[in-house]
Amino acid sequence: MSAKQKVSDVGAAAKCSMEKTKATIQAKGKKMSTRDPVRKDLAKHKKEVKIGKAELQKQAEYAKNAAEKHVKHATT
Repeated sequence: MSAKQKVSDVGAAAKCSMEKTKATIQAKGKKMSTRDPVRKDLAKHKKEVKIGKAELQKQAEYAKNAAEKHVKHATT
């Protein structure tokens, strides 16, 4: 793994972690602001969806970084 790929992967992981934290905080805020169990469940579901999207985006970024490394090595 090249240094550039490692840096890109770390950046992707950091962004994913930030998005997960943001989703968790938003969900907690919505859960605290309502007594309705349906809205609480909806907030939890939205949080899980956002976390899943962030994880998929991270994996896509990892794959992109690996593909760029592969193309770079194939052309040299």
